[in-house]
Amino acid sequence: MTADADSTAALLLGITAAMALTPITLLSWRGEMRAWLFWVLHAVALSGVAAALAQHLATGWSEHLVQALWLSLLVVLLIYPLVAWRSRGSPVLAPLLYPYLLALAIAATLLEPVQPHEVAQETVALSAWLAAHIVFALLAYGLVTLAALAGLAVVLQEMALKRRRPSALSARLPALADGERLQFSLLAWAELGLALAIASGMAHQVLSEQVLLRWDHKTLLVLLGFLVIGLLLILSRRTGLRGRRAARIVLTAYLLLTLAYPGVKFVSDLLAT
Repeated sequence: MTADADSTAALLLGITAAMALTPITLLSWRGEMRAWLFWVLHAVALSGVAAALAQHLATGWSEHLVQALWLSLLVVLLIYPLVAWRSRGSPVLAPLLYPYLLALAIAATLLEPVQPHEVAQETVALSAWLAAHIVFALLAYGLVTLAALAGLAVVLQEMALKRRRPSALSARLPALADGERLQFSLLAWAELGLALAIASGMAHQVLSEQVLLRWDHKTLLVLLGFLVIGLLLILSRRTGLRGRRAARIVLTAYLLLTLAYPGVKFVSDLLAT
């Protein structure tokens, strides 16, 4: 298949993935729906995103922005059922999660035609340590993404309590205490994932380049995100830090990791070309 045909196929599958995310996004905003319908639509969305990603992976692993966005989407969709399972099968965060994922899918689809051809074709050989690093980093980023959405839910619930009147959105989000518990649980697992990602990344760097760390923007942002999450977990345990202040720190950690992962790729792929 030619490069133009690959690009066209990726664009069409991107549109299909965005369409697959649309029904569950709309229904999650409408409110209550039967559990079986919710999970069927989740499976449809997951299948659409997986197909779009598979098209990108067909020619091998590459370090470009569009593939990173589809990977982030897929990981979050894979992790989310575990979050719902821990919440007794309730589709918590759905009114925030699916619009966010749909926006990411639309962004990835729109960026497909402007993705530089030479960047899209740069493939990377995956060693065992590099593969482990990528898996742990993706899992950590997916967990931090969900934690950030839980933090946003906490902020919205606090605002509703301050007004003494729940909004249509806050009424469909977890209660304040439930949102905080979910937020810190996700952060704890994300911190473990980041620790494993950093350790496996170091092992890869030592074996491939004989250096412990490559001191670039991505490394610094990841280390900052790791430190911010660790500090928040310590403060929450020792001082009882909760509510909007804690949620803001979670969102800061999410921003740091977003700048480290898709952010750096956006600059290198599109702005630096």
